[in-house]
Amino acid sequence: SRLRPDVMIAFFGFNESFEGVGGLENFKAELEDFVKHTRSQKYNGVAAPYLALVSPIAFEDLSVTHGTPDGTVPNANLALYTAAMEVVAAKQKVKFVNLFSLTQGWYESTDEPLTRDGALLNEAAYDRLSAGRKPG
Repeated sequence: SRLRPDVMIAFFGFNESFEGVGGLENFKAELEDFVKHTRSQKYNGVAAPYLALVSPIAFEDLSVTHGTPDGTVPNANLALYTAAMEVVAAKQKVKFVNLFSLTQGWYESTDEPLTRDGALLNEAAYDRLSAGRKPG
């Protein structure tokens, strides 16, 4: 409330995805509660903020060059949590940005790494993201 926002962009799902299928229902319930609470506030003193939910990025397979996991298990969980976010966003009528699918497409369409370690975007990926470029 100190910042009096008109717009809030909320990033969820990455940390929560480590709970796997077992944590999915709790995640959906907590996310829905967050959305309801946020949209019931008038942080700017006038109206509820415009709210957008943003999914986590996909995990990039850099196992050959970085010795990291190949992303199979993390991506299965991230896909579940992204889908859950999309359901909550639609139900609550808030904007949803699916970075998971976007970044998965990027990884499939380029030979250059777009993350530092599979999980954190590098400068090239942030350039793509900030420019709103499509895969390819």
